Amino acid sequence: MTAGQFVETWMCIWFYMDINYLTIDTIVGTLIPMQFFAFFLLTWIITNIASVVYPFELTPGFYHWSWALPSHNTYLLLVGIWSGCRANIGTTLPILFSWWLVTHVTSAWSVRKRCLLAEAEAHQNEQAQHDKFVRFSTEQSEQFVLNQISSRAANDRTSPDHDLEANRLAVGESLPNGSESRTIISTPADRDEGKAGRE
Repeated sequence: MTAGQFVETWMCIWFYMDINYLTIDTIVGTLIPMQFFAFFLLTWIITNIASVVYPFELTPGFYHWSWALPSHNTYLLLVGIWSGCRANIGTTLPILFSWWLVTHVTSAWSVRKRCLLAEAEAHQNEQAQHDKFVRFSTEQSEQFVLNQISSRAANDRTSPDHDLEANRLAVGESLPNGSESRTIISTPADRDEGKAGRE
């Protein structure tokens, strides 16, 4: 193999690899769901390999549709490079370039479609989160606060158990140790008793 044949072989194999990559990029996640991708890939590999096992002169006419597959044309192109007989180059190169151009266009379409699907899924998740945690409007918030306050007041009046919450002393009162900043725990009954004692 000469240096020129080596470069041509490398270019041909790279070209075939790019066509396969673009074909898979077009198919995966767009036309075929990911869970069925293995079936497509195995079918693609076996079909392409089968197209180069026997010459078309020895196969029934039904199998001649394999002319359209990139592997068959790549194989014929490689045979032409290695043997120096380039009889099929006028057929193989146009087919390979057709695959290359079509898969470039379909790959760009596939990427765009996957982006749109991802945006739609993200928007749907965001909407679900928004629906799950609906924020109260101002009126609903005010009504909620008023209801909470009235229910607490009703509980304070009816329940003998007092809610432990810090209450400031009335203005002018001081704590026994003279600190003005401390809070004490007091109940309405305690405050009434304190007022009665001072009077």
